[in-house]
Amino acid sequence: MFKQLLTASFLIGCLTIGKAQTDTERQQIISTYDEGKIATAKAYLENMAEKNRAEVQEYLALNPSIQKTRVSNGEFVWLERIDRYGNPVFISTTNFNGGLTIGVNHLHSGGSLGLNIEGQGINAGLWDGGYARSTHAEFNDRVTFGETEKAVSDHGTHVGGTMISRGNNTQLKGMAPRGTIVSYRFDDDVSEMFNEAAAGLLLSNHSYGRLVDESTPVAVFGKYEETATSFDFVTNLYPYYLPVVSAGNDRNDGYNLLDNGYDILTDRTLSKNSMTVGAVEGIFAYSGPSSVKMSSFSSWGPTDDGRIKPDLVAKGVSVTSLGNDSDTSTATMSGTSMSSPMVTGGLMLLHQLFNQQEGKFMRSATVKGLALLTTKEAGDNPGPDYRFGWGLLDVEAAAKMILANNQSSTILERSLSSGGSYQAAFSTKGSNTLSFALSWTDQPGQAPSDAEDDPTPILVNDLDIKVTAADGTEYFPYKLDVNNPEAAATTGINNVDNIEIIKINAPAGDYTVSVTHKGSLLGSQAYSLLVNGATPKTASSRRDQITSLSMFPNPATNQFNITFSEPLNGAKILVNIYNSIGQEVLTKQFDNSGNFNQAIDIAGLSSGMYLVKIGDGNVSSTRKLIVR
Repeated sequence: MFKQLLTASFLIGCLTIGKAQTDTERQQIISTYDEGKIATAKAYLENMAEKNRAEVQEYLALNPSIQKTRVSNGEFVWLERIDRYGNPVFISTTNFNGGLTIGVNHLHSGGSLGLNIEGQGINAGLWDGGYARSTHAEFNDRVTFGETEKAVSDHGTHVGGTMISRGNNTQLKGMAPRGTIVSYRFDDDVSEMFNEAAAGLLLSNHSYGRLVDESTPVAVFGKYEETATSFDFVTNLYPYYLPVVSAGNDRNDGYNLLDNGYDILTDRTLSKNSMTVGAVEGIFAYSGPSSVKMSSFSSWGPTDDGRIKPDLVAKGVSVTSLGNDSDTSTATMSGTSMSSPMVTGGLMLLHQLFNQQEGKFMRSATVKGLALLTTKEAGDNPGPDYRFGWGLLDVEAAAKMILANNQSSTILERSLSSGGSYQAAFSTKGSNTLSFALSWTDQPGQAPSDAEDDPTPILVNDLDIKVTAADGTEYFPYKLDVNNPEAAATTGINNVDNIEIIKINAPAGDYTVSVTHKGSLLGSQAYSLLVNGATPKTASSRRDQITSLSMFPNPATNQFNITFSEPLNGAKILVNIYNSIGQEVLTKQFDNSGNFNQAIDIAGLSSGMYLVKIGDGNVSSTRKLIVR
């Protein structure tokens, strides 16, 4: 991948480019999507939606006292479908009857990292029980509606404010105070998500889920069902798109009592590819895992097949944000509805920073892996658990990893074919901790049986990561025991999660990471490999290996010239051009005859920013090119 072609110092020199998700960048993202698979999936989702509509209408006809829509505690409740057990499934916002906690302030203007990352140019989706109030003074016309004739709501306005409130009142400053959102009501979420993702949307927030009560079958909890499958369909088709979902607030409401507070997750929270967020109290100064206090309501995992859910946590207790009573009103709410937009807004900042540094946006597996690899530890034991997931989101730590890419960290996006493998060597230099993450967007899984707690893995393509030290010591990823959810995480072969993380304390010397897979892969599997605390052994620390290189004109229209005079050893000189999302769009090869002077035809390239790598296979330089 072209990420391996860039040196760290060159990238830091690019910090002023790629500030917004432009139309050109959206088109480049869209061009990577498989049109054949999309057409098949669209037909499947449409058929499923029609089946749901028919079943709902039949149920309503047989139960005239039941309403398809209603308002409860001021919020919209909607009858979405009839589940496999014949029960009506209502969805509602996840209320309960900040920014400092996750470290976004370090990226904002005036923050400790010296950046100005506040969501500029980043648009996120917001599906909720009602629209965010677009006229609120803190939104400054940065909210658009994705549909018409739906009502604004307190909940949608509060959630949207947590994401992007400008901070005219500093107490109300959102995570991404200069970002934008497109606001929808949640009653047709999957088809709308499908369309927005097809247009290049990167992130969306979903602070709602299945409304459970005493009549909800126990078998529903933890089971991978229709809505989770639908979310995985959309995210698998559009690998740059990541939905962020609230975990729910049902832990102490008397459901599934035999599991002692565990196994309460339902519905969308069980999607493999989404980011599921639990809620904790606010933290002003993190001093260790005990600093992270679990809320009284946040729903815990596991999934029936033992996957690590929720993925992470953020503040969700007594969150003050925008209210819907007027264009200046505020409200204070608690719930995982409040922690989820904290994460969505934080990820908006990471996308902006990565694009600003690398000239492209991250795949969803990359941003998810980055967030989970850099969390602050939470809970009683090292590693993940079914209460806090991987821990407390730490936007500052994730940003530092982006800034150190190709120096003390590595962020790779690659693909694995069936029977294939990948290896890379890394060297540590005084790091306290060495961490590796393997993350991928998996295919939608098969529906499990009706049995309660069916442990059959939902994973389709099962990748594996292993790290080997120079002395032969092997390190394996964390995993949890679905049959003993309170137990501490162990390490070993992980058969259920599509995020695998290895951490090595007090590392020394060289380490080799291996990526393999079990069985046969269904298609080629894209994956993201993230390493924090080590330098790639093959990485160059030199910005320009070809010191006499000249590239002109720049910006260019139909062609540009490359010249250099220093001798290179290779028989051929290669020129590779990559677009802003890392696709190779042009390759030229020339005989190495000494002084190099060639005109490169780029008449077929669209306007935008490109990266040009010139070299002989051993020595190379990379330069930015603007095409008009």
